[in-house]
Amino acid sequence: MLMPKITLEYTAVSYIRDEAIDLAKPLLAMTSLIVKDIRERVMTTGMDAAGNKFSPYAIGTIRERKRLGLQTAYKDFSRSHTMWNSLKVKLRSPANAGAVFTGRAAHGRVKGKRRKVGPKGGKTTLTRLTNARLARILSFKEQVPIMHGRLSEVEKVLPLFGDVLTGKILTAIGLEEQSYALQARVRKAQRTVNKALQMRRTHGIPPAKAYGRKKARRSRRKFGLHRLLSPKGQLPGERKIYTNTFG
Repeated sequence: MLMPKITLEYTAVSYIRDEAIDLAKPLLAMTSLIVKDIRERVMTTGMDAAGNKFSPYAIGTIRERKRLGLQTAYKDFSRSHTMWNSLKVKLRSPANAGAVFTGRAAHGRVKGKRRKVGPKGGKTTLTRLTNARLARILSFKEQVPIMHGRLSEVEKVLPLFGDVLTGKILTAIGLEEQSYALQARVRKAQRTVNKALQMRRTHGIPPAKAYGRKKARRSRRKFGLHRLLSPKGQLPGERKIYTNTFG
């Protein structure tokens, strides 16, 4: 069986090792072919993974699409093809690859960050809608993810990679996945500790001897420090500092 041409681009999370990306290349290629079939199904038939038609276009949208020379028989979520052309395959972890939409949408704006109160007031800025957010909005309106695949679409591609994704390769990918998950937990714990230390520098922490007071408990819960502090008020690894500081 000949390998179909792969047209989708690959991308990967920055924390994944280069060796793990090399191991996952067959997985990325297989996911790319599945995603390509899903895109073609939605754009040519307007059907979801369960075989149901997506909701029809609204009357106003039908008029607009006819004016632009676009089909209106079914919903293909395409007007300028910007969203579908931005589709890529992303390696989220050494053993997890999936479809992602990148870049900005051709139309639409959403609320951005609120400007700080000043001479110009506290207005909320508007930013261009991203293709990823547009896909989430469309999936929410349809009450079904537009990028869900069918079992037949997966089974169609699997025979192409039977000789590539061997047991040895899958075992190596599994080990890389375990290592990546462990490193992710370490990074999360480090971010939590850094956040707590930043809160301590900014707002201060009640002394250990005042921990039992209501004011101290409210302060710790307000900044999420009660999960990090030990019963006597020490941050991890700072028992000696607190003992010397507060007696």
